[in-house]
Amino acid sequence: MPAFCQHTRKPLQSLETRFKAFRGLDHAQDYFISQEGVIYYSRAASVDYGRDYFLEEYSRQYGKSYLEDEANLRTMARGRLQWLEQVAPVRKGSILEIGCAAGFFLSEAREKGFSTTGIEISSYAGDLAAQQGHRIFRESFLSSAIPELLQGESGFDLIASFYTIEHFADQQTAFKRMAKYLKPGGLLLVAMPSYHGPLFYCSPGRWIATHPGDHFADYSPEALRAILPIYGLRLLAARPASYHQNRACGWRASIPSFLYRKMAQRQGYGDTMEFIAIRDP
Repeated sequence: MPAFCQHTRKPLQSLETRFKAFRGLDHAQDYFISQEGVIYYSRAASVDYGRDYFLEEYSRQYGKSYLEDEANLRTMARGRLQWLEQVAPVRKGSILEIGCAAGFFLSEAREKGFSTTGIEISSYAGDLAAQQGHRIFRESFLSSAIPELLQGESGFDLIASFYTIEHFADQQTAFKRMAKYLKPGGLLLVAMPSYHGPLFYCSPGRWIATHPGDHFADYSPEALRAILPIYGLRLLAARPASYHQNRACGWRASIPSFLYRKMAQRQGYGDTMEFIAIRDP
């Protein structure tokens, strides 16, 4: 079991101790939580993010391959960039995307005036992104090669990452590097799973059963608010990236859908989330 939080080095406690609903559930003993609210999955293991991941695994989850989902992914990219403009307009300078896949977000960012760089562990996806004219490093963001590859960079105006950070075994290094490669005043735009949502609170057994085996850590908006300052980052905004009222329980399950959506937005309540943070000068 992990003994300490990677961010703070403080001792962890079992998830069952913090959340009574998890007590006695199968495999609940594999999860631990920090004082700040970061959940660690002790049995997580990395997988091969090759061609099959983007074609077959993605299709199993979403009903179509990653490439077949391009139109939807580009629509989401434009929505994220629009939200960024509303929350904290960023200098139209340089962007680094961690886990850029085939480069759809980078292409939309380039349309907005950004110069684009991506890091992608999959050679298959990285080649597709490079074919679109982006500068691509085919490495893990945690690779020892990254400092040398980014040597000489004065920092990026925007670092983006969507459903990638949770895949890193070393969370501390991931956050340290994101902060390091941001310019002072630069922005961080991230999407990731959130346990501050209906699946975790209303169906803990299902949350465990469906937890991806390659997700090493889970966060909530409040956990991020506590962790980000360690790295000189400050949370500006967080919002749910999904709304699943059908998973809710109690009064949330019975209110009109438009009220549920407003509640979720106000409370950052969702099984996935997006957040914007700034590196303070």
